[in-house]
Amino acid sequence: MDSLQYTSPEVTDLANALIAVQHTLQPAIKDRENPFAKSRYATLNSVMDSCRDALLTNGIWVTQYPVPAETGHLGLVTKLTHAESGQWQSSLLVMPLPKADPQGYGSAMTYARRYALSAMLGMVTEDDDDGEAASRDTSAKPRTARQPRQKVEVYPSPRIGPLKNRDF
Repeated sequence: MDSLQYTSPEVTDLANALIAVQHTLQPAIKDRENPFAKSRYATLNSVMDSCRDALLTNGIWVTQYPVPAETGHLGLVTKLTHAESGQWQSSLLVMPLPKADPQGYGSAMTYARRYALSAMLGMVTEDDDDGEAASRDTSAKPRTARQPRQKVEVYPSPRIGPLKNRDF
């Protein structure tokens, strides 16, 4: 596909808003257990909870929708739109379906939404041990809640001006 299909001609305002979003993003909490892999992962709800306020505060609308893909695959578009300027950026994720039935499609859709959004925003996950460390070792240093980062100017220095479309 042509790269212009993934972005509006101008992205300066969107890029500045996304910089502000990344200043406030917190890691998504791994809130669910995967019994097969014996590991924890961040659900779609956790990912959305981690980014929703930062996106809305900075005027960015997220939409994710299925698109046609080859047989046995799911196609998903994730699109970030800057409400004020109308500038946008999107990505297309195509992945194989685990099963060719509604359950397999739904499972793949949730998985794809979680990973596509995380990738577009540069999100990471953080372990949440649900208090296990505190109950095992009382001498362990207590974990403190992370404080949201302070909102900062997108270009605070006179040496650094607003981003130009050519910067991307």
